[in-house]
Amino acid sequence: MVLAALYEAVSMGVVMSFMGVITRPEKVYDYPFVYELAIFLNDVNGSDMMLPLKIVFVTIVISGVIRSLLLYVSTRVSFIAVTDMGSC
Repeated sequence: MVLAALYEAVSMGVVMSFMGVITRPEKVYDYPFVYELAIFLNDVNGSDMMLPLKIVFVTIVISGVIRSLLLYVSTRVSFIAVTDMGSC
């Protein structure tokens, strides 16, 4: 449960970072980690940073859909198990 909460916080951070890059790409380089990463990747402008962030964003969305599906399936299995135990 704690791991899921941590994962939710990280995914919200990724979403907010993605929105920041979309609105003001030049502002991203104010962060030292991103600046060093851009130098390492030979990134010359903010638009080059969009592709890695899009990949991360899509991965987060897909994992959220999978988690929702898992929650739905586990709830259904629990209800079926309880119903089956009640009929004995």
